[in-house]
Amino acid sequence: MLPSLARMVLIAAFARGAHRPAKQLALRSLLGLGAAVVFGSMFGSAITRMHIPNDLALALLIVIMMLAGFFSSGLVLLTMIAMKHDVRSDELICILRTLPLCKNLRWFLGHLPTVVVITYLGVFGTFLVVAASRTVGYWPGLAVIAFWLGLYSAYGFLLLPVLNRVLVRVAAFFGMIFLLMKALDWWLQNSTHVVGQHVPVAICCAVLLANLGYWFDWCSTGTKSKSMASSVVYLKISKTIPQQLWFSARLARNERTRNSLLTAVLLSSLFAAGFWVRSSSQVSQSLVMLLGSILSATFACDVRGVVTRYKPAEQSILWSINALLKQEGLITLLASAVIGLPLTILWLANDPSFFSIVAVISSHLAGGVIGLLVGTVLVPAAGEMGTQFLSGVTASGLVVAYPRVMSLHEAGPALQIAGWLSVSVTALVLIYGIEKTRRKRYGYA
Repeated sequence: MLPSLARMVLIAAFARGAHRPAKQLALRSLLGLGAAVVFGSMFGSAITRMHIPNDLALALLIVIMMLAGFFSSGLVLLTMIAMKHDVRSDELICILRTLPLCKNLRWFLGHLPTVVVITYLGVFGTFLVVAASRTVGYWPGLAVIAFWLGLYSAYGFLLLPVLNRVLVRVAAFFGMIFLLMKALDWWLQNSTHVVGQHVPVAICCAVLLANLGYWFDWCSTGTKSKSMASSVVYLKISKTIPQQLWFSARLARNERTRNSLLTAVLLSSLFAAGFWVRSSSQVSQSLVMLLGSILSATFACDVRGVVTRYKPAEQSILWSINALLKQEGLITLLASAVIGLPLTILWLANDPSFFSIVAVISSHLAGGVIGLLVGTVLVPAAGEMGTQFLSGVTASGLVVAYPRVMSLHEAGPALQIAGWLSVSVTALVLIYGIEKTRRKRYGYA
């Protein structure tokens, strides 16, 4: 019975609405695992070529890996939370509550899709942790364990009952990261102090205490009397809006896209503020491009998902599929510019040259177009947590891999602009071809 229930839960999260759900689940699972292995090995080999101090203490390595797992997992889960109210499917929880299951099994099945997502992230990070540990000359076992503990501690932290809103979770998570980083900085500057010798243990205990969220969540399983399904809230808009703005209004009324955009802008602002406090002169252009592109791509993956996969009815309101694609592209470019604006301002203070700023902006816009392409292929609908995660990971991987393959980071601003514009145009052409083919094969695919 357990394998059948687990397969049902994973299909609901990763292959809902597919023509062959079991086959699509297997293909998407292999794709996610393969992407984690490929990108992990690629970035792991890059870490071995980095100049990491050989005299790095083992305690410092363990703390850094635990914090890296905590931060990376929390950031991914916050992005998923922005796409919907919770990291778990509300409809799935309602179904599980109606089945005659024991409390432990119901609780485990409710968290199974998120556990799979964290496992993919852990497989990717393990390659990096092993490469970093071997570079400094330590056995990687302890560092890998610390990294995995950090991954699942972040999920436990976000399950704490006091963190019941998206903005509260974002503020609490980054507040936790800020305090942990401050403690790490103080320890590095006062490592010989009597109190400083206990700081690594305090940091690890603070991260591990976040796992109390699992206990609180288990205790609340099956005790809530009201329906677990959250209500859908729509913004009130004017009844008379121009047809040219209809799709924009559709996105504005969709809570998933609103939360995704606000979270991406908030994360971009927090990154820019953090770099500014640290010193903007030490920020590299490639890092500013990379962060803005990933955030833009993550948001753009949701744009296509607000309408149906095949023959969307919105094309009748907007005259044709071409008009719908035009509005999708314009909204994606505008949102990408807004998301990357804080990082662009940060780089403007560092290098005010015209071509350098245009290169940064073009990378952010290209990230949005790449995300729109991935969203067009997978079409992550509301409640499809696995498809949403797979879309975000695929788009982020393409954004990271493209400049590395084309060596754009070592190129001049003019070549960078040309490279990002060329991939944007190519992605737009592919989007047009996919939608045209999908429309022609409606009823046959």
